[in-house]
Amino acid sequence: QDKFSIIKSLLPTRGVKREKLDFFGYPILSWDLGGQVQYREKLYFNRPELFFTEADLILYVVDTQENDRFAEAANYFRQVLKALVGLNEHPQIMVVLSKSDQDIRSSLDWQNSVTAIKNKFNNIVGEYENISVNYSDTTIYQRDLIIENLS
Repeated sequence: QDKFSIIKSLLPTRGVKREKLDFFGYPILSWDLGGQVQYREKLYFNRPELFFTEADLILYVVDTQENDRFAEAANYFRQVLKALVGLNEHPQIMVVLSKSDQDIRSSLDWQNSVTAIKNKFNNIVGEYENISVNYSDTTIYQRDLIIENLS
């Protein structure tokens, strides 16, 4: 079975999913925090020390094709940064622009979406000192992009 096919079958995370992964030869201890409001309000930000300490890297995934959820994604991102600052944590942060499929990258709509996401997120990052963010656009259809982003 192609390891890459696992990525294609992933469903949204409900709550917290913790697992040890071998991702294309890279050992990863993954804490996947689902983005649903009920988990954010009652779980993650109620006890941030359980979820946001000792992380080396945070991959914050934004769906580039869900324009109606950009504001919600940005607000959640602000809460994550606030928690990190409150805990005096300084992991690397990468905003992953998912569903950046090759067939839509040249469209003006997609380019405008990516610009809107980056503008929203850069404004939030600007509210905090000593926080920097990198961006990466990915698609499940280009394996080399995923591997490159984790290198």
